[in-house]
Amino acid sequence: MLKFFLVFAFLFQSSAFADTKLSIMGSLLYNTPETEDLDDVDGIEEKSGLGFGVGLRALMGISDQLYFRSGAGIIQKNFSYEVDDDVTGSSGDFDLSFIYLNIPLTMYWKASPQVGLFGGTALNAKMSDDCDASGDFDTCTIKNEKALVFPLIIGFDFSFNEKIGLEVSYEYGLTETAKDVTVNTAVASFLYHLD
Repeated sequence: MLKFFLVFAFLFQSSAFADTKLSIMGSLLYNTPETEDLDDVDGIEEKSGLGFGVGLRALMGISDQLYFRSGAGIIQKNFSYEVDDDVTGSSGDFDLSFIYLNIPLTMYWKASPQVGLFGGTALNAKMSDDCDASGDFDTCTIKNEKALVFPLIIGFDFSFNEKIGLEVSYEYGLTETAKDVTVNTAVASFLYHLD
């Protein structure tokens, strides 16, 4: 699967290289976990977390208004679980953090000179993970974390001027981040257009 996406991205890049628009991105991510069967468990609460990202966005022209949107970046997905002492007899937090190499694989439609719409997926390759326990808990482990994660992505961007823009997107977790855990993410990115 990884080879397919890499070959796909390379073919689009090489065929449209002459009409490529590059932007530097700085992102803020709001990550919300969805853990299977946790809704029925009393005393454990899922908590959303903020993460950050940096990267390079590439729009590779297919036609006047249609582009292949790709690039590369590093993103951080943080979230946590809070355990309630009144129900479980113990209290504390489990704070999880995942760092990914992010390669978007989306189609982009330039609706106007200022606004574009995009959708597709991304290849998120895990670079590292961390789990910190606090309160009554000494250790924290992540079970069966996935090396590759694919979200469904929809979003839009807006250019304030020739150099500065804003991109807003939502990523729905199509695949698990770890055993029985998917993560949905709202992303706001500031763009600096290089051309």
